[in-house]
Amino acid sequence: MSTDISGVTSTYYSQLISSSDSSDSTDSTSTVDDLTNSFLTLLTAQMEYQDPLDPMDNTEYTSMLAQLTSVQYLSDLSAKMDYEQLYLASINNSLTTGMIGKEVTASGNSITFDGTTSPTISYDLDTAAATVYVNIYDDSGSLVRTISCGSQSAGEQELTWDGYDKNGDKADEGTYTFKVLATDTD
Repeated sequence: MSTDISGVTSTYYSQLISSSDSSDSTDSTSTVDDLTNSFLTLLTAQMEYQDPLDPMDNTEYTSMLAQLTSVQYLSDLSAKMDYEQLYLASINNSLTTGMIGKEVTASGNSITFDGTTSPTISYDLDTAAATVYVNIYDDSGSLVRTISCGSQSAGEQELTWDGYDKNGDKADEGTYTFKVLATDTD
């Protein structure tokens, strides 16, 4: 009795591979176990029903084993990455608790204006300045307003922008940038 199941085998194997590719990562271990069991069952059936005068092609057999190994490897890698992500999240949470009660200052030159609340602009002067100007620019780089702050000592400084432009009109909501220009007595 000679039964040709090579076409069925290739089709079934392709379906197994495609179903494992579209599976959810949370059940990837069970999917790979199912895939492995199905593959071994399929391989056993194929060897049992193959024609002794025309045995299974070694290239196809090797290709199927290589694909199965790749799926198992990727599943294991995915599971390890899930654990790595949980580990990094726990480290991040641990480090965050150390920030409780601390004050943090981030550097940058952008501010957000919501149309009503006056944003605070913070900057640090290396030395005392005879005259300080703060230029505020819109998102296209156009000058919106220049604010004169007079003379200031060295150190951290703050300025509250009232949200008005150089013409006295209320500025639009959005993100703005600022530049501080300081000159000394010389």
